[in-house]
Amino acid sequence: MYVRSFHFAESFGLGFGGDDRGFSTDPALTARVRTGVVLRRTAGGLSIVRAGSRSDESHHPLLGAQRGYPNATAEARSRGQGVTRLSLDYEGGVPLLPVAPDIDVRASIDLRELDGRLEVRATLRGDQFPNVEAFLRDHRGNAVFLGVHVLRLRQFAPFALAGDGRLPMVDVALTVLRGPDGAFAGVEFNGASYTIEEWNAHFEEAPPQVGAALLDDAQDEPLPAPVSSPRDDD
Repeated sequence: MYVRSFHFAESFGLGFGGDDRGFSTDPALTARVRTGVVLRRTAGGLSIVRAGSRSDESHHPLLGAQRGYPNATAEARSRGQGVTRLSLDYEGGVPLLPVAPDIDVRASIDLRELDGRLEVRATLRGDQFPNVEAFLRDHRGNAVFLGVHVLRLRQFAPFALAGDGRLPMVDVALTVLRGPDGAFAGVEFNGASYTIEEWNAHFEEAPPQVGAALLDDAQDEPLPAPVSSPRDDD
């Protein structure tokens, strides 16, 4: 399970380096803050085998480069009826600017394993800045997006990050279909079935930022759920 905060642009704020990318499940790509856990099936449900969090190096033309160390927590606990709740929280700032407010993300993911299926309910809250992506990976490296957060036009980091953010970013319920060996094979969402490639393409092709000029068009052709857009968050 991965949750990552990144900025799509080459630079943002007052010249701080971004990640210069779109939404992706590639674990090698950079992020301003990331956290992840490895889960194992036990008699009581799913338990955390390994957890970790880090920030990739921050860059600025005048301040240089420095790596930050976010504060992160990970917990898995049984909720009964075969449901495991995974809680992932992190706070991470811009190390080159110690007074900068933290990037805050709080993720709550309910998982229930059935025969050939993994039921998932994921809720992510935080500052709504920068971009956020959440996805699952199986033992074969297959990845399934849970959701992403799209930025508004002209969001300015100091104002967006101020305070202890608890604004909605992702809220989704879906089912991951699995093969005989437990590997991910597809997704069911809102009564429709998708291959992994079809499902992930919704997110990989989603714009990382939506401007005011695009919002009217989006009313008739909404971003594929569960991609949160500025309209969803208002």
